[in-house]
Amino acid sequence: MVKCGMRERVIYRSGDPRGLGESPRLSLNEVLGNLAIEQKREEQGFTLKQEDVNSRRVLVRWYKGTKSFREVYDESINFTLTPHSEKKSERFMNRLAGRAYEDIAYQFLAVRQPDYLTLLSPQKTLEFYKKLYPNASVDSNGLGLVSLRGISVPDGLLVGKFRGRSQVFALCDYTLTGDTQYFKRHAVGFQKDKRHFPQLFTPYPYHLFIVPNGATSLREKYPHAKIEQLPFTHKQFRDFIDGIYSVYQSSDDAATLPEVKERMEEQLARAKEHLNTGKITPEEDLYLFNIDPS
Repeated sequence: MVKCGMRERVIYRSGDPRGLGESPRLSLNEVLGNLAIEQKREEQGFTLKQEDVNSRRVLVRWYKGTKSFREVYDESINFTLTPHSEKKSERFMNRLAGRAYEDIAYQFLAVRQPDYLTLLSPQKTLEFYKKLYPNASVDSNGLGLVSLRGISVPDGLLVGKFRGRSQVFALCDYTLTGDTQYFKRHAVGFQKDKRHFPQLFTPYPYHLFIVPNGATSLREKYPHAKIEQLPFTHKQFRDFIDGIYSVYQSSDDAATLPEVKERMEEQLARAKEHLNTGKITPEEDLYLFNIDPS
């Protein structure tokens, strides 16, 4: 249950030993601190080192070996197995790029933090914003990209201790876009959060954007933000995404996504032909249902 007072929102946990249905309250700062502790535990499994993130090749090679990439690629296969319009396919590729960029940018920034700061992942950041705005509707855009309707949710929160309690040192956004409206919208969201929840922020929080190498025009559009660049350009990243679709194989004998699509279209054509003719051999029956006759 969430209650909102004039000074600070507090969150009650269920299972009160007094039998009242509510146990001692957690302030938002305590919730933030608990998420940071959870994140630190997860960071112990990081295989990427700080010196590695400055190399585009190492960063990309690392990403292809992660659980996140496998999830994204499996969803890409499922998408490819179903016929889609060109417009839907384009939207899917944009979401694929967005998810991959988010994963890489998060890891790039997380491993570079000093011990006294913790970068919340996009998932844990969203979890926290659900508590800040409990009435906001959740929008799922596929490939694990989730947002809150009408709320500017950052991709990450840089959390540390300040004067004895957990606070936000920076809001972090990972972006490929150079759209001015994007930065205005996120700047307004940053100011709104500071105004509504002042207890969550240090006296001098900042807005940090992670952008592709060479995106220097950003400084002119949003001069008050701090900007860090990844070790690849926008074009290099797009080439990487195109490569995932066109030539990537999950193993030496695995099909690429175009080959998967070609086989699917071939099976659909065979099925259509058999529906029209009513003729089918046992071997073709096995083929249509993707059964290995051996």
